[in-house]
Amino acid sequence: MELLMRALVLGAALSALVLGPAAACGGAASPRPPADIDDRLVPASLPAADLEKLTALRAKIKDSAAAGNEKAARAAEEEAMRVLGYEKVWLKCGEGTFMWMRASGK
Repeated sequence: MELLMRALVLGAALSALVLGPAAACGGAASPRPPADIDDRLVPASLPAADLEKLTALRAKIKDSAAAGNEKAARAAEEEAMRVLGYEKVWLKCGEGTFMWMRASGK
């Protein structure tokens, strides 16, 4: 009985070690570029020039994504997010996982 309890406790501990980091990154998939920009644009009050630039970048993201050019879409996304005052923070959840954080000093 004691051996069974030890096995159960060890199994629970190993499960926590393996599943803990994976669960922490559960929602960390790369965001949807145009929607992410739109979500962050709502509360932002930006000068007309920045809004015009964001509109052009959003169109570029949409066109690039539709053409299958993810690299160009992501580059335009990064530029748009910089205009909004965000920077990309890479996560240790796996290759290509990141989140947007408010840039320091903005």
